[in-house]
Amino acid sequence: MMETGQQRPCFSRQYLERSEKRSSLSGDYEASCVIGMIALVGIFTIVGPLSYWLVSMVHHPKWQAIVQKEIDEQCQGQIPTLDDAPRLPILRACIKETMRWRPNVPTGVAHEMEADDVYRGYYLAKGTRILPLDWAFLRNPLKYPDPDNFRPERWLEPGWPTYQEPLTQFPTIKGMTSFGWGQRQCLGQTVTQDELIVACGALSWCFNLKPKRDPVTGRELPVPADRSNSLLIIKPDPFQMQFEPRSQARRQEAIRLWKESDARDQQERYKFAQRAATTE
Repeated sequence: MMETGQQRPCFSRQYLERSEKRSSLSGDYEASCVIGMIALVGIFTIVGPLSYWLVSMVHHPKWQAIVQKEIDEQCQGQIPTLDDAPRLPILRACIKETMRWRPNVPTGVAHEMEADDVYRGYYLAKGTRILPLDWAFLRNPLKYPDPDNFRPERWLEPGWPTYQEPLTQFPTIKGMTSFGWGQRQCLGQTVTQDELIVACGALSWCFNLKPKRDPVTGRELPVPADRSNSLLIIKPDPFQMQFEPRSQARRQEAIRLWKESDARDQQERYKFAQRAATTE
C-alpha cells in the first residue's frame, strides 16, 4: 500500500518512513517484529470482550434479536462495516454493556503513588501500589441502576444516568474505566471499539448464537457467565455454543469473504517473504 501511495497515515507507516532514514534495527525481519507486537496486542486484548459478547448474546436472546433487526434494517441486508457504526446504537450499546456487565480487567491495572497523599481520611504513602477495582466501579448502583443485570437500554433511553446524545456518537466504549486512567490509559481504545463493532456486527448479521444441545439428551449445555481465567485481561472459561447461519445465502457470503481475506493474507505473506529474502 505504501509503494502505491494508498496507505493512510498510521503508526506503522510513520515508523517505516523514519526507519528508511535512520534505524538501529538489523533489517526488515526485526522491524516487522517491532510492528507485529503492536498488532498482536490488539489481538490478545480483544479475545476477552469478544468471548463475553458471545456469552451475553447466548444468555440474552431478546437483545440478540434486537441487534439483528437493527443491522438488517440499517444495513439493508448487507454485512455491517465501520461506516455503518453511527446508525447502529443498539449494537454499540450491547457491546458497551457487555464490557460493563463482565469487565475484562476487573481488578484494574496497578498504579504506584508518586507522593504521600490522603484520600477520604486514608493515608497513602509514597510507593503504595493501588489496584483500582473496576468491577466495583462498574457496579456502582448510583451510576448503574440494577448493576448485576445486563441492561443495554441504560445507554439508549433518557432517564438512565448513563444516557448521552447524540446516538450517532454514543454509546461508545472509549473512555470507559476498563481502559484505565491518566497517562497510563490504554492507547488502543479506538482499535478495540472498531474491532468489536466489525466482529460483533458480522456475527450478528450471519448467525443466531445459541446454546449447544447435548446430542444424547437434547438438553442445552450450560454457558457459564461467571467463570473465567485469572489473567490480567480475563476471558470466560471454555464453553460450547452453536453458530446457526441465519440463511444459506449469508452462510455462503461469509465463506466467500473468508476465502478472499485468506487469499489476500497469503499473498501478502508471500510478498513479504520475497522482499525479506532479497534484502538479506
